[in-house]
Amino acid sequence: MINISVREIGEITKGKIVSGEPGNLVNHFSTDSRKILSGDFFIAIKGKNFDAHVYIEEVLKKGASGIIAEGRVNPEVEKNAPNYIVVKNSITAMAEISRFLRLRSKARFVCITGTNGKTTTKDILGALLSPSFKVLKSPESFNNVIGISLTLFGLEAEDEVAVMEVGTNHPGEIKELGNILNPDIAVITNIGDGHLEFLKDRNGVFCEKIDLIREVKPGGIVILNGDDPYLSQCRAMFPEKIIKFVGTNKDADYKINSINMIDDGYEFMMNGVNFFIPVLGEHNVYNAAAGLAVAIELGMPINLLKQKLLEVSLPNMRLAKVTHGGVTFINDAYNANPVSFESAINVLKTIPSNGKKCVVAGAMLELGERSRELHEKVGGYIADKGIDYLVTVGDMASYISKGALARGMKKENIFIVKTSEEAVLAIKNFLIQGDIVLVKASRGSKMEEVIKCFITSFTR
Repeated sequence: MINISVREIGEITKGKIVSGEPGNLVNHFSTDSRKILSGDFFIAIKGKNFDAHVYIEEVLKKGASGIIAEGRVNPEVEKNAPNYIVVKNSITAMAEISRFLRLRSKARFVCITGTNGKTTTKDILGALLSPSFKVLKSPESFNNVIGISLTLFGLEAEDEVAVMEVGTNHPGEIKELGNILNPDIAVITNIGDGHLEFLKDRNGVFCEKIDLIREVKPGGIVILNGDDPYLSQCRAMFPEKIIKFVGTNKDADYKINSINMIDDGYEFMMNGVNFFIPVLGEHNVYNAAAGLAVAIELGMPINLLKQKLLEVSLPNMRLAKVTHGGVTFINDAYNANPVSFESAINVLKTIPSNGKKCVVAGAMLELGERSRELHEKVGGYIADKGIDYLVTVGDMASYISKGALARGMKKENIFIVKTSEEAVLAIKNFLIQGDIVLVKASRGSKMEEVIKCFITSFTR
C-alpha cells in the first residue's frame, strides 16, 4: 500500500486523533472484523442493518494497529488503542483517504461505466494489460464508494495502470466517484434501462453516466460506444475532450465489422485486424473492442493483443455453461436489466441445438415505476424469439409470463412459480437431454439456486 501517516489521515478526513503517534504509518486498512490481521487499521462502518463499532474491542485484541470510528466508543478502549481517530462519517473518510492515495499514485487510471458490460470490459482489459503492465483491478463488482475505496487501499507505488469499475444507482454518484478516481481514460459501454428507481429513464441514466467524462483529466481520453444513440452525441457535447468511438458506425475511430459466431466465441475485425474472443454473446464483441481500444491507447502492440484476447474468460455467472443430466444451463444470473436480458435471450437463440430452449427468469430489480412494463416487454421478446418454454420465479417476474402470453407464447408452455425449488420441479416435467436453459435475473434474486437445486435433485 502507498504510505499514509496517522497525521495525514487526521488532516484529510478532518478527524480528531484521540490516541497514537501522528507519525505512525498505516500499512493496510480493513472494514471486516472477521478478516482483521495484526497490523491492520480498522475502519468501523455503520450501515442500515449493522454497526461495526461493536467490534472495535475485538479487532484491537486481534492486533489492529488503529481505529477510525464515528464518535467516541469507550474512553478506556480509545486510550489503550495504538491509534484512534474519530471522524464524522467513516464512509466519507474512506473516500477522502482513497482520493489522497490516488493522487499519490503514478498509475494511469482507466475508469469504466455503463448500464451493461462494466465488469466484463474491466476483466477483459485487465487480462489484456497483464503482465505487460503492473495492474491494479477492482475485484468482482466493487464499483461504489466502499468498493472503490477498498480497491484503492491496495494501491502500490509500483502499479502502472489501475482498471476501475464505476457504478451508480443514484444521481450524483458517478460525479463523486469520478472525483475520487480522476481518470486518465474513461470508458462508457452503453446507456440502457438500469437503476431506473432513482435515475427515472434512459435520459437520466445518460446524464448520470456522462459525469465520468467531466472528471477525466485534461488531455485524457474518453472511449465510447459509437453505436449507442445517446453516447454518439458526446463529441459535440464535450468539444474540449478527446473522444474516440468504438462501433460499427462508419465514423468510428475503432471500427468493428465482419462479426461471426464460431463455436462458443466470436471472430470480428477491428480497424482491419482480425480478432477472436472465446466467449458467448455478440454484445461481448463490443466489450472486447472497448478493452482493445484502451490497450492500444496505452501503447500495447496489436499482435500481442490478438493473442491475449484468445485467453480471456467471462466473470462468474455471466453466460457460464453448466451441463448436468444432458441438459445445458446458461448461468447469467449475476445481474439483469431489460437490455442485458434481451442480449442473453439472443445468446440462447443463436446456440445451435436440436433440443428445446427454455428461459428461467427472476425479477429485474431497481426499475422503479416502469418495472411491470419492462418485465412484460422482456416477456414479449422471449415470445418473439420463439423460445419453447418459460418459467418465471417470484411476483414481479410473473409479469414476464404475462408479456410472453400476450405475444402468443402457448399458455401450457409458461410456468409461474414462487421459489427455485418449484422452478426445478416445473422444468423437470419437460426437459430432456439436449435441451438448453437460460437462467437470468438481478443479483438479489439469486437465481443460480435453480441450477444448484436441479443438480442436487439428481443426487437425492
